[in-house]
Amino acid sequence: MEEWTNEEVKEVFDELAEEWLKHQRGELSKTAFNKLQTHCGWNYASGHSLLSSDMAARASLPQGVYYDWMHSLVSSGGVAQYSISQLLRAIRSLSEENEVGAGDATLALMDDMRNNMVWPKTSPKLRSLVLKERMPKKPQGNVRMFAAETLQIMVFLGLYCQMVLIPQGLLLPEVECFVLMGRILYLLRSGEAVLAKLDLLWQLILEHHDKFVHLWPGCAKIKLHLLLHIPGLINKFGVNLSCFAAERKHKSSKRIATFAFRTWCNTMLHRDLRAFLHRMAQPGAFQPYFMEGAAAIDWGSTFAAGGLASDLQELDAQEVCAALKTPVGTLWKKDLVAFSVELGFGVGFVNAFYKVRGGKIFASVSVLARVTETVYDLNADLSRLSLVQAQCLRGAFPYMPLDDNTIFLVASGDCFA
Repeated sequence: MEEWTNEEVKEVFDELAEEWLKHQRGELSKTAFNKLQTHCGWNYASGHSLLSSDMAARASLPQGVYYDWMHSLVSSGGVAQYSISQLLRAIRSLSEENEVGAGDATLALMDDMRNNMVWPKTSPKLRSLVLKERMPKKPQGNVRMFAAETLQIMVFLGLYCQMVLIPQGLLLPEVECFVLMGRILYLLRSGEAVLAKLDLLWQLILEHHDKFVHLWPGCAKIKLHLLLHIPGLINKFGVNLSCFAAERKHKSSKRIATFAFRTWCNTMLHRDLRAFLHRMAQPGAFQPYFMEGAAAIDWGSTFAAGGLASDLQELDAQEVCAALKTPVGTLWKKDLVAFSVELGFGVGFVNAFYKVRGGKIFASVSVLARVTETVYDLNADLSRLSLVQAQCLRGAFPYMPLDDNTIFLVASGDCFA
């Protein structure tokens, strides 16, 4: 993007202001004025911050713009939503080549398969979501989903590609494009860890862009272009930003709106600010790792259970809890987690979290035996208990039970590279 000075930006807005006055006097049509705004890339408003003496320099537009990957990819009209709709259309068409209506039955079977997956405790429960009902009416439309729903369906469809489509050699060009989108999302969802993988992110975005435009040119909207800017913005500002945290406030604001009719905005502002300050005053609010609901250890039951009791006592363990707030999300007891080890990574189920002497936090993990890179054995005789430092935990992941003894880990290899 060309670097503009604040003076140049203000000059553009001054020109727009003159044209706006012409429009108000009837000397310029609304269509012509809208074209001018589109050409400049900004909408004119008499109270715009770029026309102020102090905010123009602070805003530093367009250099200060940071495109939000949440809205560009997974919210309404995002690239991932178009990817989902087009892949599902292709999957449905495979069945309907043989029998009309069979495509909807295939989508129903996919819903059943998704409902058999086991998700981390913090993941939304989407059992009522029906893929057929979320499909767009227009062939080149996007699915109708909230951002959290889009993220979960992307993960499931990635699994479907690996377990069904790729082994049968079906829809391989579409699968290649879709998997690239999934890898991009996994990297962006990794938080600050993506800063070390920006070259990979950029390569994936370029490759995905070419395949997407080739496969679905009618779905190549502006958000596909905005995706090209995101690696550069992360590199420029040194942070991986998105609107997820801000969007989560909508629920509380809507609850306030159910009774605040006359002073709606002021009431929401006051109550949200009060709630925010209350949360900031809580213990652990600014700590990257924090044990939620920590309690003293009951050593009697701990030793009765055996396992790591002696190791915990040697480390002078002091507190135990079932939930741990981390930079990769809140992890819970019974979640399937991946963690770093000296020569790669391990996978296992969390039993509890412990704080030991010196303030260090460990997770007690039942480590699973690996069958293949993605398949793990649940046999208790093959698993082992291990204490894993909190900093080594890479996150909680969903899995698909394959039979009574094995599960399929659903994750991107980029998470463990």
